[in-house]
Amino acid sequence: MEYCHSPNHNVIVAVKVTATIKRAATEHVEDPPARILRRELLRVSSSTVIHMPEHSALIRAINRVRMAQLPQNPKTLQELLEIPDRHKVIHRNKVFLLYDNLDIGIEDKIIIFATTENLHRLAISEIWLMDGTFRVSFSLFTQVFIIHTIHNDYSVPMLYALLSNKRMESYR
Repeated sequence: MEYCHSPNHNVIVAVKVTATIKRAATEHVEDPPARILRRELLRVSSSTVIHMPEHSALIRAINRVRMAQLPQNPKTLQELLEIPDRHKVIHRNKVFLLYDNLDIGIEDKIIIFATTENLHRLAISEIWLMDGTFRVSFSLFTQVFIIHTIHNDYSVPMLYALLSNKRMESYR
């Protein structure tokens, strides 16, 4: 004897909502995962929510979908010469790539990322904190150099620089 039951409508809706959340993750990359979940789950009935994956699983799904869309890391500096325009800006098309000397035939390669708003905050800030991190650096560079300022008693990163060496000249 075969056991059959009719499909649970709420389970079907939960699967569709999960797919909608993943699609929103790719369409609204400027939104943090929690905002996407809030927006999408507000439209879902409580009888459907109980069939949804756990909150942490949905966050991981959003992050996996986004990671799958990222380009592969370049293996040589030559591959970095053509940085696509979409990687030079952040949300609302604010310029983020401020400087790069990749096309200049010098040995000391530098790429600097910051918004003009962040530069303004640095200009008016009385305190700058600087940190050179070597372990998390992108493989083609020796370090990530970060300049922070203090905002509401918190250290906030304002500028990121990828440096190809540790020489004093690179910091000037």
